[in-house]
Amino acid sequence: ISIADIGALQITIDSGIGTYSYILPAKS
Repeated sequence: ISIADIGALQITIDSGIGTYSYILPAKS
């Protein structure tokens, strides 16, 4: 889990089949 510079929560899941990325807007 890493915080992107755009102020969003980016979750990257790397499964054996493929890589999935979820970007959630930061709640203010």
